[in-house]
Amino acid sequence: FGYCIYNIFLKAINKFNIRVLGKTNSKGMELVDK
Repeated sequence: FGYCIYNIFLKAINKFNIRVLGKTNSKGMELVDK
């Protein structure tokens, strides 16, 4: 039940991190894509 909300939350944070950190967040980006 909470997994869907958690996943959306991670994606939102990840998009923000990509803007701020750029390539530094490549590992987080891979986790969210999966």
